[in-house]
Amino acid sequence: MVGGRRSRLLGDEFDQVTFPELAAPDLVDWVDYKERINAVSPEEFAGRCSLAADAKADAAVAALQKKYDTKLRTLRTRADTATNAAQRAAAQHTAQHGDQLPLQRVRVRMTVGRLRR
Repeated sequence: MVGGRRSRLLGDEFDQVTFPELAAPDLVDWVDYKERINAVSPEEFAGRCSLAADAKADAAVAALQKKYDTKLRTLRTRADTATNAAQRAAAQHTAQHGDQLPLQRVRVRMTVGRLRR
C-alpha cells in the first residue's frame, strides 16, 4: 500500500526509512504491522539505522577515494615525467657546456621568455 504523504514532503534530499524494516516509505506493508513494530525495540532500530548510515557514508568515501587516487596517480606520473625530463636536460647541458651556464645567457633567456608571454 502507498506510504504516508508526509514522506514525500522531504523530497530526495534525505534518506527516509520505515520502522521497523528500514524500507523506503513509498510503499508500506501493513500486514502484521503491529506485530512487527512490537517485535523491534527503538534501540535496536536506532542501531540498524546507524549501521545503514555508516555503510552509506563508507560507500561515498570509497567512491571519492577511488576518484582521487586516480587523479593522484596521474599527477605523480606527470611529476615523475617532468622530473626525468629536467634531469635529462640538465645532464645533457652539463655534458655540452660544463657545470655552469654563464649568467649573461640566463638573463637573456629570462628576458626573452618574459617578452614572449
